Amino acid sequence: MTEPIQPPHDSAPGRQLQERTDGIPGMLEHAQDIMETWDVPVDFSPASLLVLEALLLDLYSAGPALNLDDATLRAAAAYLGESLAHVTGWEWAWSTSPAGSGQPVVHPDADLDPIAPYALMTRALTARTGTAFAVEARRLRNAMAAAGRPVAGPEPDPQLEEWLAEREADFPAWAEEAGGAADRWDFGVASLDDLAAVLRSRYGSNDALTEASEAGTFVDGAIWYAGEVARHTKGAVWHAPPSWDYEPDDDEADAYDKDEDLWYDSPFVKHPDRYMPVTDIPMACFHLVVSRADKNLRTWLNVFE
Repeated sequence: MTEPIQPPHDSAPGRQLQERTDGIPGMLEHAQDIMETWDVPVDFSPASLLVLEALLLDLYSAGPALNLDDATLRAAAAYLGESLAHVTGWEWAWSTSPAGSGQPVVHPDADLDPIAPYALMTRALTARTGTAFAVEARRLRNAMAAAGRPVAGPEPDPQLEEWLAEREADFPAWAEEAGGAADRWDFGVASLDDLAAVLRSRYGSNDALTEASEAGTFVDGAIWYAGEVARHTKGAVWHAPPSWDYEPDDDEADAYDKDEDLWYDSPFVKHPDRYMPVTDIPMACFHLVVSRADKNLRTWLNVFE
């Protein structure tokens, strides 16, 4: 096990740690600017770590040592460390061990070793599997659970929680409107065939579906039902759409186009450890089902494998 490595504030390592942690907000802003070009929520999730790792693999080759003065690598290390800290609830500390000597690390408890972001990034760039960051986050979650310690995570989104609660409360009425009692809609994979048939019968075109999604709650109920099928059968998790916390500047008023970005105002689900392309969200699949007779909703679940 690793002994505690929180240095005194008035020591040289303590001052170095304070300097680095003071700079983390600025480095996170830099990381966010880079990652948003990949159209992914910057939420410290395992899914975002997959995107971060893919970005680094695209930009850097393996080498004997990382350039610690590289702004992008420093930003990536800050985001990686903050993401792992979100999982564990740990704090930043200063390492004098060989794995992270002279660098900030995510501080362990008495039973778990520290995580040195630069060391983990070096391993990722050497192995080039694309999954090293997400695997490490999952390993930490499992280790925390095995040790009987609570696993931390992002705070729930109040607006998303309210939306989910409203959809669940409205489910019996939605099921009746969709055709049949609630027991017909059992959250099984086969029920997605029925959902596709209902969508085609109610909406003959993408324009009609878009108009209905803006005017009422039936489409919201369908989104919720499809997402719950994915959650029940594949372990998917709900996420709030970008529009709910996005406040564009005046010159960015048209940054999101609902006709092109189908998750703009629609909650979606994704695999907890995988970045999901926009075409695999419920509303995007609904548009495909309505416009193309050869499309079905069952195949949508394949992305959660």
